[in-house]
Amino acid sequence: MKDLRAHLDAWLADWDGKTVAYLEEGYQEFSSSPHFLPELVALIREPNAQEGASWWLKHALEQGHEFPNELWTELTDSLSEMQGWPSQLHLLQSLQYLSIPAAQVSRLKLFAEGCLNSKNKFVRAWSYDAFHRLGRVDSSLEEQVHRLLERGLAEEAPSVRARIRRIVQGQSKAKGRRGRTKS
Repeated sequence: MKDLRAHLDAWLADWDGKTVAYLEEGYQEFSSSPHFLPELVALIREPNAQEGASWWLKHALEQGHEFPNELWTELTDSLSEMQGWPSQLHLLQSLQYLSIPAAQVSRLKLFAEGCLNSKNKFVRAWSYDAFHRLGRVDSSLEEQVHRLLERGLAEEAPSVRARIRRIVQGQSKAKGRRGRTKS
């Protein structure tokens, strides 16, 4: 595990902060290790590594990696240290690939609330998405999420409103499916 950590540290230290192909190459190099995800979660705590590590985490989830339940607490412990908007965005986007444990909802909610105040429109848009997902895990948040989405539709930038509309349309489709019975 120490060797993997050293390799990941070195890879991210050489990254220019822009080239996705370099991160993809690193993903191909390291992702088969059983320690890859635990090391990424640990790296997210390091300011100089969190942007690349959070991108790798999101990419791994997109590629079908299973997120171990035992990593949730470590991941949510690192949320308050996530200051850069790219890292915040990667984490918010990662939620769509995860089964969120009820025990982590309150910590994720605090993170999403903070991200709603971001100057970055993408971070704000995906914060609304995070709230929607948290409301599906904790039904006590449904009314708050509904009000939040309505406020966002009225007040947010057009690009953020587009994301919110997709969320609302998805909710409508899901409600329609719930009422149907198989014939």
